[in-house]
Amino acid sequence: MQRKTLRRVIQEPESTFRKKCFQLAKMPQFESAVLAIIVCNTLTLALKINNQSNTFELVLEIFNNLFLGLFHIEAIIKISGFGWLYFKDSWNRFDFLIIAITDVLLLF
Repeated sequence: MQRKTLRRVIQEPESTFRKKCFQLAKMPQFESAVLAIIVCNTLTLALKINNQSNTFELVLEIFNNLFLGLFHIEAIIKISGFGWLYFKDSWNRFDFLIIAITDVLLLF
């Protein structure tokens, strides 16, 4: 006997903007793009070394801010598309927490 996994079916929102966000967030290409951004961000973080030049440090900071902006856009698209159901997914909660902590740390 095989065990079936339960999957939550999320209905498309009626609002045109939210519907577009929902459809975009459900696309496999969107998830692949987000994964590629995560990999690039990880590689950028790994490039940080001791005694690096000011120019190189500035370039890394610019890239980190760019990636943070892209992660914000991902969260906005998913929250707009899924509504409060966004927070039912553990990975989405983790992503949101990381973004929020990073934003708070940037303030100080």
